[in-house]
Amino acid sequence: MALRIKRNALLATTLVALGTMPAIASDTMATMGGMGESVDDLVERGRQIYFEDGQCVACHGEEGEGALGPQLTSKSRTPLDISIAFKTVPRMAPFVNELAPEKRDYMAIAAFLSQEMAGAELDDETMALFTATLDTFSAKSTMEGFALTDRDHAIMEISPYAAAVESWERRAKEGPLKREYPSEVLATWEWPEEDIVFTPEPGKTYFYENTGIDKHPGSADLVDFQAFNARVTIGDAETHEVLASRELPSEMKGTIHSTFAAPDGEHIYISGGKFGQGISYTHDHEDLSLDDMAEGPAAASSMMAVLELMSAPATLIKVEASTLRPVAQIDIGGRVHHGQLFQDRYLLIDTFSTSENGLDVFLFDPETDGVVGGVRNVDLGGAAYTAWTDNEWIYVLMEPVGYDPMSMTHTGYMGGVMTKTGVFSTLRDFWVAKIDPETWEVVHEYTYPGHRGDWIVFDAAKEHMYIPAGATGNISKINLETGELVWANPVGTGPYGATLNADETDIWVANKGETTGLFGRTLTVLDANTGWPKHTLMTGYMTDHVLLAPNGKEIWATSNGEGRIYVYDAETYEQKTIMDIPGNGDAHGLVWVNADEEANLRVVRDQGNFHADIHPAKGNSLGY
Repeated sequence: MALRIKRNALLATTLVALGTMPAIASDTMATMGGMGESVDDLVERGRQIYFEDGQCVACHGEEGEGALGPQLTSKSRTPLDISIAFKTVPRMAPFVNELAPEKRDYMAIAAFLSQEMAGAELDDETMALFTATLDTFSAKSTMEGFALTDRDHAIMEISPYAAAVESWERRAKEGPLKREYPSEVLATWEWPEEDIVFTPEPGKTYFYENTGIDKHPGSADLVDFQAFNARVTIGDAETHEVLASRELPSEMKGTIHSTFAAPDGEHIYISGGKFGQGISYTHDHEDLSLDDMAEGPAAASSMMAVLELMSAPATLIKVEASTLRPVAQIDIGGRVHHGQLFQDRYLLIDTFSTSENGLDVFLFDPETDGVVGGVRNVDLGGAAYTAWTDNEWIYVLMEPVGYDPMSMTHTGYMGGVMTKTGVFSTLRDFWVAKIDPETWEVVHEYTYPGHRGDWIVFDAAKEHMYIPAGATGNISKINLETGELVWANPVGTGPYGATLNADETDIWVANKGETTGLFGRTLTVLDANTGWPKHTLMTGYMTDHVLLAPNGKEIWATSNGEGRIYVYDAETYEQKTIMDIPGNGDAHGLVWVNADEEANLRVVRDQGNFHADIHPAKGNSLGY
């Protein structure tokens, strides 16, 4: 008999002696724990749970050898062991909820694992002792006899995630919500051929990267920070070399949080300066020293100035890829947060803030440089944070308003901060609005078990979405058709971006430190099917965007704390390259473009999805 079984039998005997567990009659021992079943019957029930009902085999292996979960062959398990594991291992929660185990199931799993996996010899007396031990410890887990306040009862009523799902009430207004904004091109420029710095070669793949001027604590110890103005950089996606880089003029300085481009890859878009009339300039910006910046208006790198910039409307700058110079300044009615391609035709843009009649989420036509239509927060019933698409629908991560007393720009962020600094003990529900891109009608609202979702990743089959939530430090997998939670699991501090690998077996998460005040520098890799954590990898400070490259072999991560791009092997999880972006300004997002046989460019990947028939999960990867 295994040592663990003897130990628990001794524990049960001791409890009887102490009077905390009743003695067990001999007729109770005649069957398996007094449950009227033989050892063989319970072992078979345990086998069914292990291989079918509970899906234990997926993590522990056909023979209990261990895989994502620990091996089960070295020692016996008791029903109490099984009960504790079911209640304390987060990734087991979805399976346990579906199984809804009874005492017989705990006994059955313990019997199967002990006898079939660990080779222990079980008898009726041992199993009867197990039953009594489990009953004793289960009784101690009830709340009977403990005082509960009105607040306790209120929290107990609303705290289960199931309660949020069952009590959900629609936030958005009914019907079509489409609004328009009269966007305007404020200024345009043309550039001579001698300004060309980038000429694509047939068959090559390149990357675009926008960087800003934010300098984060710790950066000075790692990089030579020289980001005086926003910058656009182009590099070789295969060799990981920077090919061309150019600053924007100081008049166009703004907060940068995304990189996005027109479908043909000929123009890159970046957030510009504050809203106003068109600007004019005739020469490149001359680098300033750090002393000059500290004394002049560029001292706006303080936190208050950054928040002011993010909360003020701004313009959109259209940059020519060949020269990396601005060719248009556009009033779009808001300050860009994120942008990405939609249906390989439009740009889907969400904003930090808007002008009086501006739109919070909208589609932009790069052919006309005009806003096609969009929606406002007041119609969605909350504050839109970021928008995403499966190239059919638009999905907006929504936040409850009221946590930022100054505006809706940072309501979710401030709510997350205030739960961590003792102001609040909980927050109202966050959700996802699914929108028809023609009418902008909200056709579905999804809840998810987390606060301040930052990113959405869709699988290639459009069956599930993954949502990292910065304020709760977890990621959830949601069924798109039913809205049901598949699994949720903790990750690192303040998660932000995420990406699936090529065969969609891994989900990578960037632990930026969002809403925590910490400067995260790890990536968490989880099993996409089960949510079980597989790896924790070191990366750059405040890495927020992480993306699978169009070759299907690499994961790229942008560190806005260091102004670097980290490249990993998607199969071995090894770090391959660290690329310094000129100036080392805060890096956000990535765009990959591929040149055809005639050197015509096309966008094949951006922060939202894959494009132009390229998708590694569908077997269509670029072969570099």
